[in-house]
Amino acid sequence: MITSFFRSRTTTFRTRAPERDRESDLMNIQRVARAIDQAIASFTTEREGLSQRLDDVTSRAAIMAGNGSDDYLTRETAVSERLTELDTEVKNAQRRITQLAHNISQFEFLREELRARMSEPERREVRRSERRVPAAAAS
Repeated sequence: MITSFFRSRTTTFRTRAPERDRESDLMNIQRVARAIDQAIASFTTEREGLSQRLDDVTSRAAIMAGNGSDDYLTRETAVSERLTELDTEVKNAQRRITQLAHNISQFEFLREELRARMSEPERREVRRSERRVPAAAAS
């Protein structure tokens, strides 16, 4: 009985066609490439938005602080406290912008590494699919 069980299993074993394997591999590579591109786009959007807000806040803080060498002597306590708060927020924003730049760099490296490890036909197909389906539409 066991012999017939193993015999029946081995006679029907078949693998997928090589073309189907290539299609499956390419589909998975494209998913990873799109995910990396989407992460880069997300980091970039956040960095640009934060940079714009940071520029706005630093401009307002400069006006609030004044431009005289002794403006700090006559400044109201509430204004000084607000400037201290803004200084902390500016430092946090600058730290985040640095982190976002690092993240973008790391993901760009991942994207280039992925592409470098693909065969030339895979690279062509991924480029072709990127033109058909923009990264934003893939989500």
